Amino acid sequence: MKYLLLAACMMVLSLPAATATAQTAVLQAPEAAPEETLNEAYRSEATLDAETRRELQRALAWFGFYASGIDGAFGRGTRMAMAAWQQANALEETGVLTTRQRVALLDAFAQARARLGIAPHVDTAAGIALDWPLALLRFDRHEPPFAHFEARGPEGVRGFLISQPGDAAALAGLYDVLQTLAVIPVEGDRQLGRNGFTITGADATRAAHVWAQLSGGRIKGFALIWPRALDAEMQRAVAQARASFRDTGAAVLDPLLDGPGSRLDGIDLVAGLEIRRPRFTRSGVYLDAEGSVLTAAEAVAGCAQVTLDHDIEAEVVLMDATLGIAVLRPRTPVSPLRRAVFADREPGPGSEVAVAGYSFGGALSAASVVWGRVAADTGPGDAASLRRLALDATPGDTGGPVLDAGGTVAGLLLGAGGTSRSLPEGVQFAVTAQPIVARLRAAGLMPETAAGPSAMTPEHLANAAREMTALVSCWDN
Repeated sequence: MKYLLLAACMMVLSLPAATATAQTAVLQAPEAAPEETLNEAYRSEATLDAETRRELQRALAWFGFYASGIDGAFGRGTRMAMAAWQQANALEETGVLTTRQRVALLDAFAQARARLGIAPHVDTAAGIALDWPLALLRFDRHEPPFAHFEARGPEGVRGFLISQPGDAAALAGLYDVLQTLAVIPVEGDRQLGRNGFTITGADATRAAHVWAQLSGGRIKGFALIWPRALDAEMQRAVAQARASFRDTGAAVLDPLLDGPGSRLDGIDLVAGLEIRRPRFTRSGVYLDAEGSVLTAAEAVAGCAQVTLDHDIEAEVVLMDATLGIAVLRPRTPVSPLRRAVFADREPGPGSEVAVAGYSFGGALSAASVVWGRVAADTGPGDAASLRRLALDATPGDTGGPVLDAGGTVAGLLLGAGGTSRSLPEGVQFAVTAQPIVARLRAAGLMPETAAGPSAMTPEHLANAAREMTALVSCWDN
């Protein structure tokens, strides 16, 4: 028992010494090496090989600090980029990275690229090599002039490479076509030059970047489309794709390549990509030399965007729900072939009239013209501002001009949209010229009026009607 008590006392007495030893070990742990001085940073930098120097420039470019060439030469631009990176990371701004800072920058660069899977990709059929976010995209198919990439995961990123033979005219045509694609948001910057183009777009849910260049009779480029939540990362992926893009030679995707989907599958597709389509189309009539258009109010109801003749953006400057009319002004002035001259005398019942309109939603290059007659000099409920017409028309004709035999505008077609009920076959309604003219003048517009000239031949009347009729398209964002 005496020996057990002695052993216990010795253990208790030894505890403080053990604790002190542990504390001494903590206090004596080696500290991190001090940061290099400026001269030491210069000396360590001088030992870097050319590829490491280029990689540092790539990293600075990736994070948005550097925008010059990747050449490994640390000139004024690289020094400013290094200083900006140091400032962003709350470090002393010397413009020379220390060894520790270079390691931190390159590690962050490697991790960011790994999240997107940025890696070299070569498409021998398209003749393109570039760094591509392969963690987000997988190759799907060639469908000239595109190499399609679908989303690899739930992020929903899409992309395609562009490869086709062509000249400046083909480049401009491709530029126009790409802007009609449903995957490209409407709002964004567009730039077309002699040797290339850039198309960017963004809406509330997605963003896109399209780039292409013309060289040696070949048009090559790429597109990336992504959800807005990935904006920051995908902008870096775009920059990396641009910086690394190479035309590897004469190879292009053959537009006559056989295979599934290698030709247009219908008017709603271009090489496998859905074309952006308006929600609906209506018609209108040109009012003045700047291209203002009179149309039916229903033609612009609930539209996020309105265009004239497919691609001319327009704004609503007048809306009159009582008459059922609206006036549009193009954001870029246009010069119509002919503009409306309103009749100062209205045709009575039994008079022959013609209606011009885009009956087939703009599928034809010009308006169609149909003939009919005035069936009654009042509308529903004896509305004095309306005329009932006996003629066949489609919804696309709504908003088109109603012309008398002399080619003056006697009214504007409202169709079923101007009533609260569907109409029997062959029955349409039009708002007459006189209240239209009065409303336009009250709004400060100067519509032209004239007494009806002598009757035109049907051919001349049809030509005049087509020249003054505009296609009005209603778009969703």
